[in-house]
Amino acid sequence: MRWLAMFVTTLLFASTIPVSSAGGNGLHWNGYGLERGAVPNVVLTDENNEPYSLHTGDAEVNVVAFIFTTCADACPILTHNLAQAHAELDDIDHQFISITVDPEFDTPSVLKEYMEDRSVSWPHLSGSYEEIKAIWDNFQINVTVTEIEVADNNHSHEDSSDNQTSSQEEESSSREDHGDNDTQEDRESEESRESEEHDHSHGDEETEGDGIVTLISHSTQTFILDSNWKPKVVFVGYMWNVDVFVQDVVRAAGLHTESSDHDSDILPGFTFTAAVSGLGLAIIAASRDD
Repeated sequence: MRWLAMFVTTLLFASTIPVSSAGGNGLHWNGYGLERGAVPNVVLTDENNEPYSLHTGDAEVNVVAFIFTTCADACPILTHNLAQAHAELDDIDHQFISITVDPEFDTPSVLKEYMEDRSVSWPHLSGSYEEIKAIWDNFQINVTVTEIEVADNNHSHEDSSDNQTSSQEEESSSREDHGDNDTQEDRESEESRESEEHDHSHGDEETEGDGIVTLISHSTQTFILDSNWKPKVVFVGYMWNVDVFVQDVVRAAGLHTESSDHDSDILPGFTFTAAVSGLGLAIIAASRDD
């Protein structure tokens, strides 16, 4: 009987060991999985010119995107994709937030007009450069602002004629010096940069004289964070598939549920009580066998 008692005891203790389920480090993501600490809370300004704390609410999953309103290509597509995803997540406790990378131009009123034009309702945040810069750093977003001076092109026809021959000669000389290979290398280098970062620009109003064009370059990344504001996955670029994005949002929301279930399992329950009782009976049986 001793061996039977020990066998029963082992089984009962094994039954108290929690069985791990899909999730955590073993969870499959459609985007790029991340293991980062929680993003600190920052107070910015929303489209209604009201203070908005980044950690507002207690949603099970949070989505943060970076856009700017004068972007003509990537940002409208990104916002459209987010709007589609937002509409498919009615059953998920989620929060979407868009943050500008051009705080100088994107004032609350500008952001509100941008939202109305695209029929979206989630918060669009701006703030001072220092406030916005802090959150770029927290999310590891690279933003480069370059101001280019545009010279006055209102030259006389006579000046243009005088310089036309000289310009053509210089262009011909440049082609002979560099050849087609350099042109191809430059093109490949530019395509490589565009695959990592999407350059968007907007121009200030130009006068009859010189003008300034502001170019904004930023890494286009959309983050999915858990309920504790830890980034879990990032989608790079703006042409991602909405359905697979929604799948990752749902998975990230599931992390909150799994965490709650795990916490509840810590409390003593029926399994724990049965194990203790079984252990006692096994000891008694072993004693009688002796």
